[in-house]
Amino acid sequence: MTDYQLSISVRIQSPVAHPPPDAPRAALRADGSRGYWSANRTFLGKEKKPDNYRLAICHARLGEREDALSQVHQAFQKREPDLIYLKHEPAFDWLKSDAPFQALTKSLQLP
Repeated sequence: MTDYQLSISVRIQSPVAHPPPDAPRAALRADGSRGYWSANRTFLGKEKKPDNYRLAICHARLGEREDALSQVHQAFQKREPDLIYLKHEPAFDWLKSDAPFQALTKSLQLP
């Protein structure tokens, strides 16, 4: 089993909703990383209770500042546990100098 196949099998068994493995792969082949993140954003946006932190990552990867900040804020309001990774998630690197982003990270009181 390849690393890719192993990661897909782990994702399928996860309790967190994930798009069918072929959808992000096809989007990646068609439109590169932008297509991949767009496909994930679309899938997550259709969930009844979307994972706002994961949606924020998708928006950040797509360069959608306002949407990314909005999703981080919603994740904070819902107290989503993955927020502990906010300061170290590479998707948000370009937002670290942004005042609203800094205010959000400060309110989380992360080390």
